[in-house]
Order: sequence, then C-alpha cells, then structure tokens
Amino acid sequence: MKMAPKRVLIIAHRSPDMELLVLRLRNAECFVEFAPSIDEGLDIAADFTPEIVVIDDGIDESSPVEATMRLKAVLPADKLPVFMVAMPGTTEPGNAVLVEQNQPANVNGVSRIVDQIVGLLSNQEDTSSEPDQIHRQGLSLDRARHRVSANGRALHLTPTEFKLLWELARRPGYVLSRDKLTRICKGAGSTVQARTIDAHVKAIRRKLSDRSRLIETVHGIGYRFQDAELSTP
Repeated sequence: MKMAPKRVLIIAHRSPDMELLVLRLRNAECFVEFAPSIDEGLDIAADFTPEIVVIDDGIDESSPVEATMRLKAVLPADKLPVFMVAMPGTTEPGNAVLVEQNQPANVNGVSRIVDQIVGLLSNQEDTSSEPDQIHRQGLSLDRARHRVSANGRALHLTPTEFKLLWELARRPGYVLSRDKLTRICKGAGSTVQARTIDAHVKAIRRKLSDRSRLIETVHGIGYRFQDAELSTP
C-alpha cells in the first residue's frame, strides 16, 4: 500500500525562496501547507497535523521558541511534529538556510532545507492514518496522483479546485467557511482570496456536472460536502 504524502507546514514570509521551497517539497511527494503568519499557521496546524514545521526566524516578531509553544498548544500531544527554524544567513550544519526576504531564490539554500526535511521524514515511522484516496457517492479523488473522477469520468481540476474539493470531501457534512477554505488553499505565491472561493466552487460544480449537488451552499457561511447519498434525478 502506498504511504500517504508526508505533511509539512511552512510558516514564513512570502519570498522567491519560499515559493521554490514549496515547489521542491511537493516534487519530493510532500503535502505542503504555507502560512505567512503565526496566527494563520495555528489555524492550519489544528486540522493539518503536520509532521514537520519550518518556522522562519523572526516571523511576526516572535521568537522560534514562542512560535513553537503556541503551535504545540493546538496540536495533539501524541502527534507533535519536528520543528525546524529557517535562519537567514546561517550556514552552520543542521540549520535551515534562507536568504533575506525579497532576494532572488537561493537554490543551494533551499536544496539544503529540502534534503534535511526529506531525510528527517524518511527516518520517521509512517503513522499517518489519512488515506491518499477518497471514494464517496460516485466521486473518486487520488491525492498522490492528483486525479479526480465522477462515475468513472475523469475530471480536470486546477490545483486550487482539487484542494477545495479534497477538503470538502474528506469531511462530509461539515461546514467550511469561505475564510477557512481560503486559508486551506493559500500557498506560497497563491492569489486565492475569500471572494474568489465562490468562483472556484462554481467551476468545480460545472465540472462535476450531474454530481454538482454534492457541494452544498450554506448561505452566509460557506460550503459543505453532502453527507447523504444523492437520489437519482
């Protein structure tokens, strides 16, 4: 059985380095979430339960120790991640290396961070209970292969559309607000905003065709994935 992608949360200022880091980790088959602040990182961590957290030194003027303590408070005690600190300008072994914000991407520094993270993850026992695939009401999603089908018909979703549909489908019946969906879908360099979530959901429904009713609108709040079998029209 194929193991679920390893989960990495990056809490850092937006920069070319961070965009490259996210891309490299995803290419290494990691499931990556990005937060530009500690507060957003806390919201994501509670649901995401990362296995590694990379914290930019000085993010939100908080020390890495303060940020780590706040994150530990919202995570299950038996599933605490490995914490890494990205320290600008540091070249000592064992430390992640990132250049200052707004500088060109430092390929060598980013490669070192990726190597450290992949090395740590490869030495960890796989305790993830979240599957790579979801099969509900004729809808099939494969996160590892980024594939979606409805009643056997392949659908072509953008990365943002896939992420939205995955998050809704993994918790049928639960209402996710537009703000929550925005935080979930944001990554380094992402342009997703709360007001664009409706447009993304509309596009997903159009592609789902006769299964579009699987995504229900909860007026004034957000959306949920239907938790009861659809009746045949």
